[in-house]
Amino acid sequence: MTLALAVLLGYLAGRVAGGRLRNIARVPFAGWWLLIPALLDQAFLGLAPRAARAPLLVIACLLLAGWCLLLRAPRQSRPGMYLLSAGIFSNTLAIALNGGMPVSRGALAAAGLPRNLDVSHGYLDKHVAMTSATHLSALGDVIPFRLIHNVISAGDIAMLVGVAIAVRGAMLLAASQRVSRSLGELPRASERTT
Repeated sequence: MTLALAVLLGYLAGRVAGGRLRNIARVPFAGWWLLIPALLDQAFLGLAPRAARAPLLVIACLLLAGWCLLLRAPRQSRPGMYLLSAGIFSNTLAIALNGGMPVSRGALAAAGLPRNLDVSHGYLDKHVAMTSATHLSALGDVIPFRLIHNVISAGDIAMLVGVAIAVRGAMLLAASQRVSRSLGELPRASERTT
């Protein structure tokens, strides 16, 4: 739901700036071969033994971050893609160091969820409860998002903002190119003189 909200905000910002949704299709889709193993990894993560899930998740995240960096994003979208990559790396680091994404019990309560919720049985069993032994706990799910009764991480926020910026930038790409081409097609001052 949060990803859909980021896409919607990017779309609205792109429309306000004069962009068009169809322009996104003009972005070169480089590095697509990294997405296939990343998506397959995620699709079958729930079937893997519990001990293998965190390493598999780290691999999927690294492949996805690599795709973000390889994608030949338009200049307007690059800040968004860099933010998206930074968010993925942040979450990946937290997962790699803790065997799963650490979740704050205080944040769970602030988001309207039971403080004693067993997070290890959440989505794809990729979460772990935050404890005093948690490494880099600030990178974990510590931000309550009461609107959707969830907790998110700083990396999640970076990814969501990055998606919104990337969508807006991609919508503006072709519009700005059309303007440049149109201006380039105008006759020069020397050609207009008779």
